[in-house]
Amino acid sequence: MKNKPFFLAAVSIFFLFQACLFASYAICNAYSVYGNLSGSDLKTSNSLTKPAQAEVLVSAGLSDYASSWAQATLDGKVYGLTEGFGTAGVDISAHSSADSSADWLVWSDTVPLGTPVRLWVDLLFEGRLYSEQRQAVSSASAVLLLNGQSLYSASIRFQNPTLTADGLWAYSYVSSGPFSYDLYAPGSLFIATSVGQKINLTLTLQTSVECTQITFGGARTDFASSGSYAFLGVYSVGTPSKPLNVQMILIPEPASLLLLACGGCLLGRNFRKEPFFPLAR
Repeated sequence: MKNKPFFLAAVSIFFLFQACLFASYAICNAYSVYGNLSGSDLKTSNSLTKPAQAEVLVSAGLSDYASSWAQATLDGKVYGLTEGFGTAGVDISAHSSADSSADWLVWSDTVPLGTPVRLWVDLLFEGRLYSEQRQAVSSASAVLLLNGQSLYSASIRFQNPTLTADGLWAYSYVSSGPFSYDLYAPGSLFIATSVGQKINLTLTLQTSVECTQITFGGARTDFASSGSYAFLGVYSVGTPSKPLNVQMILIPEPASLLLLACGGCLLGRNFRKEPFFPLAR
């Protein structure tokens, strides 16, 4: 029992100084151009409680502007919104990119280390593409990587009146008016790994609009409310497959580990100061 507080502090400090373990991050990039006006914004975060968020607006008036916004969190949520509208006949463009990259530990208190398992991962993308004429194009794309290898890839592009979609978004859209299409793309996949392993999942969502010499109207790509993955369960390998008592733990960022290390040290200090009273016989 006396070794437990020291072990907690030692393990916390060990992880704190292993920089190679800290691959979890969220990053957003926004870029907008209206004629000769342009702006960009880049934001990052490695905290679960604070998303990365980037936003740019360049404008020559209420009806003449380019706007880009993106947000991402560590735990697999990405959002984006780009718009371009004008009346002056200038080129307009807006681009956003939201990335969530997280290291997850496959862990269990009851299932032995090294046991092969299958992770059930649910994905959902929902958005709207708007384009008023052929000079205005709206588009979006998404990629999910497992340890740098592609697991999920999809894209969609609307240049009125033509819409094209590839990958896992090929049949996930429906017309919602003369100038817009709605995308609703739920999906599931399984990942093979084992208890005790660390995996990295990186989800990227990009949105953009391109408007060439627009004299009226423009385009919008709206994925501001949905783009994410989530773990639905962990299952055994084989048939029939059964659910297991296995958890997916997001490896903390350095700041959280520092607090954990300090807490472990304080716990050890308090443990050593605790007076010893033998049991009365």
